[in-house]
Amino acid sequence: MLALLLLAQMWNPSVRSAPLTHNAPTQLLTFGDSKSMNGAGGNVCRPLESLTYWEAHPVTCTRLAKSGYTAALWQADIDADLAGIATVYADILVNLGANDVVVLPAEATWKANMGYVLDALHAWRPVARIFVARVWRTAEVADCDTLDGWIGDLVATRPWAILGVDERTFLEAVSTDGIHPNGTGYVVEAQQWRPFLGY
Repeated sequence: MLALLLLAQMWNPSVRSAPLTHNAPTQLLTFGDSKSMNGAGGNVCRPLESLTYWEAHPVTCTRLAKSGYTAALWQADIDADLAGIATVYADILVNLGANDVVVLPAEATWKANMGYVLDALHAWRPVARIFVARVWRTAEVADCDTLDGWIGDLVATRPWAILGVDERTFLEAVSTDGIHPNGTGYVVEAQQWRPFLGY
């Protein structure tokens, strides 16, 4: 009788659909430009949620992103946009810069704008881990290398910031347009993020 009961539970859809965890989901925010939005290829949020669903540390992921945005545009908007968000995020994944390399600003200008954005995120959620991706764009490889060096400089001066994924190592193989991940690419990106996050 016990064996039949256990077998019935194994095939009960309501039992199988629940995550095998008692922990509340970690709140995660993806921030940046169109790469962090819900575009034609999808977004990284759903694959991250799927990868962690059955784990001890599931993720609930939301987005704050604007298509075509640069560090300068976000510098002008970020304070007002953050003021309207009540969710307390444990982790923030920043992916910003692929639009900046089209016409690369002066180093001091870009660092001032991007530094302001990172500092605003930290002031808004001081206990959150802030990961910063290094970006790639197919027609701007040399400028991406330059910008990614600047990203490293900014992170090095902020002990609460952490270098995240490096798109130069994987995105070209999983991008249809040379800028954004395709559907497979967002799954690959989630897999790339996961070791940094540790869950």
